[in-house]
Amino acid sequence: MTRRRDPAAPPRRPPIDGWTWAGVALLALFVMMGAALTGCISAPVPTSTTLPTNAQPAPAAIESEPATDERVDALEPDESDDPEDEEDDPVEEEFEGATEGDDDESATDPTDPDRALAELEAELKAEGLVNGEDASFGDPDDPDDPGPDDPGDTSGADAEGDPEEPAAAAPEEPKQPQKPKKHERVWVTHTIIPGESKPSIADRYGVSEKSLIRWNKSSLGADGKKMLRAGRTLKVFALDPPPPRVEITAKIRKGDSWSKVARRYRVDEAMLRKWNRKRKMIAGKTLRVWVEPKRDDADDDDAEDVTGDDDTPAVAGESSERALARKLARIKVRTSGASVGKPNKGYLINGVAVPTKSGILACRRPEYCYGSSHTIKQLMVAAVKFKHRTGYEKPVVIGAVSKRKGGRFRPHRSHQSGRDIDIRLPVRASVTGTEPRSTSDIDWDLSWKLVHAFLESGEVQYIFLSYPLQRRLYKAARAAGASKEDLARWIQWPRASKTNNGVVRHAKGHDRHIHVRVTCGARDRKCGGR
Repeated sequence: MTRRRDPAAPPRRPPIDGWTWAGVALLALFVMMGAALTGCISAPVPTSTTLPTNAQPAPAAIESEPATDERVDALEPDESDDPEDEEDDPVEEEFEGATEGDDDESATDPTDPDRALAELEAELKAEGLVNGEDASFGDPDDPDDPGPDDPGDTSGADAEGDPEEPAAAAPEEPKQPQKPKKHERVWVTHTIIPGESKPSIADRYGVSEKSLIRWNKSSLGADGKKMLRAGRTLKVFALDPPPPRVEITAKIRKGDSWSKVARRYRVDEAMLRKWNRKRKMIAGKTLRVWVEPKRDDADDDDAEDVTGDDDTPAVAGESSERALARKLARIKVRTSGASVGKPNKGYLINGVAVPTKSGILACRRPEYCYGSSHTIKQLMVAAVKFKHRTGYEKPVVIGAVSKRKGGRFRPHRSHQSGRDIDIRLPVRASVTGTEPRSTSDIDWDLSWKLVHAFLESGEVQYIFLSYPLQRRLYKAARAAGASKEDLARWIQWPRASKTNNGVVRHAKGHDRHIHVRVTCGARDRKCGGR
């Protein structure tokens, strides 16, 4: 029987389902979380951690991390740039070995420069080479007299790790302006002359034959097999291009030969013959000659060798320095030889051979006597100056420069990029030949004049000579009138052998020869290193 609800009873509440209970629980949870969060925010900050108003946040954790390996390495000196380390290489048999009669010199390694200089000054005074109080050989009040460099500055290095550029060495000559760091190439028009070839034209402007063909496809063909025609022109994108040659008519003199005429006008004998295929060498007749533009200080009767031959005829009333200038003006060096890379990790492009025909220079091994254009130019200038000023009758002997294309040159560690020159030191007049058998055969007065010829150019980075022998070189320099201020810049002695002072530095095994390292030239690439 169904129970009926009393109408007078209050209404019954509907039952609460599960979703309603879940909502209530969630609401309670939110209320509890809000209360907890409000309590955390309102809690007081402990006084021990309260920061002042101007305090900065703590540094990042990276500050406490140790330096990386690369950073540590950057702070350490680069041992590979140490000239003693690099140049401590064995040399060829003729240039190596212990010297005789030098035990007393080798045992001397002064650690006190002042004491060593005082001892040397006493010796010079005893020999009459220094006149009492005038021991500096210079005017200390002369504003034009360069002062000593700060020894601490000589160890500086540029971005490549190289030492600072040596200053101009000769105080009596004006300092040469520095070469611009960058040269601009320009388009020039070359007029083809008889006898020229594509390689000779490319060589004249210091460019590759491949580039020459690419610039002149219409004239030479895409493959470069079209023949050259005299009188036609070519386009060349050249760096410091030489001026165009000029055609002249040369009159043949009595007794002339092809070689004499070629020397007179400073041209190649083979080219002279090509220009005059159907002509004979008969006095009174004429020849066609293409010459370089005439210099102001040259004359038509000059017959000097292009390498600066010492047989240059003297001009009446001409000073010795003027005569030297005329000889130097005749030095010609092909400009396409370029050094690439460092002396101990590099190679040579279009290596220039050391000229030996004039008798000024001689090479022990011609196949190892190739250098950059800049290096060979500096060698020739120094040799001509040395021979002119001293009258030394024997040639300046070159032991080695680089191989024709440079690169690894055993047993040397350097000599790879055409900037290093091994040169025998000049011998005394009583010595037969040009080779010093021991250091007692070396003429140190002449040796200083040879070294000074390189130093005064300002184009030499280092000259390596064994430390004990630097004392003899220093003594010869003082006797020749060099001031102590200049020698402090030029010679490492009497400072310790491992200090970075002077252009002349210590290198083991360099006893009877010097090792000259020439600076980088304008055309040299990626040039650097010690």
